[in-house]
Amino acid sequence: MLLSGAASTATAALERCGVVQKASSFVTFSTDPTRRSRWGLAADVRIVTPDQPHAVGAVEANLQNLTRDFGACDAIPLHYGQDFFDRCSQILADFWRFDTDIFPLSLIGIPPWAPFQIMRKRVAARRRFLEGTTALYRRIDQYQCGETVESGVDMSDISKVALERRWVYSSMGEASKKVKPAPDGDRTILHAFRQPALEINSMILPGLFANCPLLKASIFEIYRMANEAASSRYVARPVTIDDGAYKHDLRPGMFISAPHPVNQRDPLVYPNPDRFLPDRFLEIDPEAGKSVPRYGKLRPRGTDAAMCKGRTFAEREIKVLGAAIISLWISVLHLAYGRYQP
Repeated sequence: MLLSGAASTATAALERCGVVQKASSFVTFSTDPTRRSRWGLAADVRIVTPDQPHAVGAVEANLQNLTRDFGACDAIPLHYGQDFFDRCSQILADFWRFDTDIFPLSLIGIPPWAPFQIMRKRVAARRRFLEGTTALYRRIDQYQCGETVESGVDMSDISKVALERRWVYSSMGEASKKVKPAPDGDRTILHAFRQPALEINSMILPGLFANCPLLKASIFEIYRMANEAASSRYVARPVTIDDGAYKHDLRPGMFISAPHPVNQRDPLVYPNPDRFLPDRFLEIDPEAGKSVPRYGKLRPRGTDAAMCKGRTFAEREIKVLGAAIISLWISVLHLAYGRYQP
């Protein structure tokens, strides 16, 4: 599963999906959707300066959407197979429409039948997403039971994680959970421009993970500044908490939520919390005698048993994606403009 040999499993998976090779086509520099990669369809590419005989052209693109979908185009086929990704042509748009645009409205109580266009789009996106994933899980069940898979779909590239997790959830009568692509790639790239000391020492993945401590520390600092995770717990027995002048009585049946950004922005925990200072997560390992990144008090993926099970893969995906794009494209900017232009 995701937690069994997580580091080596994540490394092998990322090597198979060829992130470094795909990064060379990160931007297609075309406003024609038919000539763009799938991850570039939502990037809102616009020509700023057309190519000239003696001058390099420039385009403007939405970096957040570009890196977000680049990561999704790696993670989804890697876990659920290329056939699923090809069949569900709108899965990226539907996923982000629901997860980013619509889900917050549901949290504040707006019903799905509300007469708003955005809610109608939500219902349609949710329906397409459920139809696609339901068909996928049906094919996985057929494959695992040795039955003929509908439409003759090749299931050989379905990941071991997806197969074993489906088997566990099916045996427990629970629905399978989604794989959410890591969303922090764009922040990794943007902050790289602000770190002149940041060097990518290796694009061979084991070396990248072992020999680029400042890159990993930068990801931790991005988590601290940008992530707004919260840990929620169910109160099973009476608990009284004395907090200075305040006293809190927690009754059974209640839910409590601890927002981690309160700690992440506390100057007593992180001095100068509004400044991007990744070195705060670097420590000297007494045995190795070199600088290593440590989480410390940071909890970007929750805590305890409810902690994100895919955190190792997500962290390494962000690192590989960011390092590949930084290595290939920052040098292009330097050659084009004579200096870095974040």
